[in-house]
Amino acid sequence: MFRVERSIVINEEITKVWQIASNINNWHEIFPRCRDIKILAREGNKTIFEVTVRSIGNLPIKWRVSRVVDEVAKTMTSKRERPKFPLRVLINERTFEEIMKKDQENVTKVTLISNFDISVPVVGWLIGKYIVAKLIQRIVGIEQETLKKMSEENKLLGRF
Repeated sequence: MFRVERSIVINEEITKVWQIASNINNWHEIFPRCRDIKILAREGNKTIFEVTVRSIGNLPIKWRVSRVVDEVAKTMTSKRERPKFPLRVLINERTFEEIMKKDQENVTKVTLISNFDISVPVVGWLIGKYIVAKLIQRIVGIEQETLKKMSEENKLLGRF
């Protein structure tokens, strides 16, 4: 299993950052390649949805995700349900933590931990370590910088 972890500090209160990040209707703005999100089911704090990303050529790329949101702990855990290939497992956990700064307003630390494994045995280790981990790190960086910009510029999105 591979693990990618990346954190960013956002100069805004946790309530606002959480409001933007936890609203699934903002994801097309936050996530770099997201074109559309279709909610398939909701059960309490769990949402199952289909993500469509920008295609390669004329081929749309879609996958199904389940996401559990914990409003109290300020965490979101997403699991890719299907298709899984080339990943056997992909679980993303986002945590939001308020940091008290001396003589300043509070800021928010957002951390994403991505745990994944590749379906292809021996070659999968090389692909995971040298390609997929770096790709996830890059995508997460773009996602976090976008969330930071949206939060700090007071840009509330979403179709409520």
